[in-house]
Amino acid sequence: MDKVQIIRVEKRCIPMFGNKRHFPYGKLKVTDGVDTKIVNFCEYNGFCFKGKRYKLDYTGSMNFPKYEIVKEDI
Repeated sequence: MDKVQIIRVEKRCIPMFGNKRHFPYGKLKVTDGVDTKIVNFCEYNGFCFKGKRYKLDYTGSMNFPKYEIVKEDI
């Protein structure tokens, strides 16, 4: 098993209203070298892949979103 990597951002939405409107959400395509899946993410919570939670860091711009995995929680 290799390290989990983000292949691309499939969908990204920045909410205009609500309590968590500061936290964009959407779908990411991720892989660990064996399996590839599309997972739901939120900048606040990160995403889950194969029973583990991963936290994200936003390093892109408004027009070109880019996320990096910062840490892995069990």
